[in-house]
Amino acid sequence: MNITIRHASPADVTVATELLYYAGENLLCSIFGNGDKARARDFLVSAWLKEGGQYGSDNHWVACKSNQPIGIVTCWHDELPEDFDHKTLACITEYFGVTESLNVIARSQQFAESLQSPDKNQLGVGHVAVHPEYRRAGVATALLQEMEKQAIKRAKHTLILDVETHNEAAIAFYIRQGFKEKSVEPPFLHMYKTL
Repeated sequence: MNITIRHASPADVTVATELLYYAGENLLCSIFGNGDKARARDFLVSAWLKEGGQYGSDNHWVACKSNQPIGIVTCWHDELPEDFDHKTLACITEYFGVTESLNVIARSQQFAESLQSPDKNQLGVGHVAVHPEYRRAGVATALLQEMEKQAIKRAKHTLILDVETHNEAAIAFYIRQGFKEKSVEPPFLHMYKTL
């Protein structure tokens, strides 16, 4: 299959936000929907279209077949724009309002404490998802290769990622891609790959 990787754009919203939701359905539904899948998805659409921050199109790449997104990935590092966190928070407060935003942030903190933050030599990989119709066709591998290129471009020596401990298929995939288990901090397994 001929796969191209490109920066995501706001125009990718419909497919990209579905993929983004696939990447962490349980967590995203819990944090942004408080159990309501439709509300979580609606928030992701809103955030994607604002472009900046953790869930915006600016910091995502899409794998495409005939320019149609079929996979997604993002990365975090110490060279993100200064307003990255501010834009993430703005997306939350604009969508949920001030009062509900405090609840969203509280739910988010429960998970954030278990996640790895990349140091200056690391590039954190996240939101990896492939449309079910195109799984096991090299799409996720191509997305990880793009993240390796991004890491090398930024002089990073290690890729890091977090995967839910129950996601055995993803863990096996990352091991095949050269990642090693670092530690467990429930509900996540921390993994790394030295470049």
